[in-house]
Amino acid sequence: RFIGDLYYHGEFLQKNLNKAFDYYVQSADRNDSVAQLYLYQMYNNGQGINKDIDKSIKYLKISAENNNTEAINILADKYYQGKGFDKNKNNALNLYIKSSNLGSALAKYKLAEMYFYGDMVEADKQKAIKLYEESSLNDEMKSIEALGVIYLTGDGVKQNLSKAIELLTKSADKNLPKSQYNLALL
Repeated sequence: RFIGDLYYHGEFLQKNLNKAFDYYVQSADRNDSVAQLYLYQMYNNGQGINKDIDKSIKYLKISAENNNTEAINILADKYYQGKGFDKNKNNALNLYIKSSNLGSALAKYKLAEMYFYGDMVEADKQKAIKLYEESSLNDEMKSIEALGVIYLTGDGVKQNLSKAIELLTKSADKNLPKSQYNLALL
């Protein structure tokens, strides 16, 4: 896959998506989940090959089955939103749980949102806050922003304006508009 990456990104070699594709196919056949994810993207966007949604979904599912958290999260989002699939929030929930258990900060954020708002699960703000905190340890800015708002409003925790300002400043510095807006109000 390494040579495929060099051709795909044009690093040290002239960018050549056709050659990248060939190397990714070889690596994907050897169960390289990252190569499978690249093939999903290439088929999905028609990069260097003809766009083929069926093949893109095939590689996305294979990558997810091989525990690629990025693939699992994309697949979960597709089920959650009903994009390319029948909307199935239960499948999405199970995939977010799988990805979270594999260490995905983004999946922990998505689960935190579900628990905070009672979407597909019984609302549990303490569990949500724990997931936001775990996710924020990996610099998931949306979790940091959510925690900032939680400390600002005292929703599920004791209100703590200094902690809220610290968290909202960190996420505002990464251009999250909700954080910037809340800081402007303080």
